[in-house]
Amino acid sequence: MLLLVEGASAEETVATLVAKARSGEGAECAAAIDRLGLLRAEEAIEPLKSALASADIEVRRAAIRALGRFGAERSKVERRRHR
Repeated sequence: MLLLVEGASAEETVATLVAKARSGEGAECAAAIDRLGLLRAEEAIEPLKSALASADIEVRRAAIRALGRFGAERSKVERRRHR
């Protein structure tokens, strides 16, 4: 799966994916949400939370997965701190 938009900076890629995620429905929206979760871009958290209210079940599922990736990463960091 391509995470970055060809020829774009990381910031431009995240902005493009956030715009697609905000479209609210469809496979393209769900795919953008999945990519945002893989990238773990902090600026994507609010749009991902908004996607939880989508009428499209696949978009909601993608948002849950994506937000879970943020939580999983934070848990790893916390575990490392306590060692």
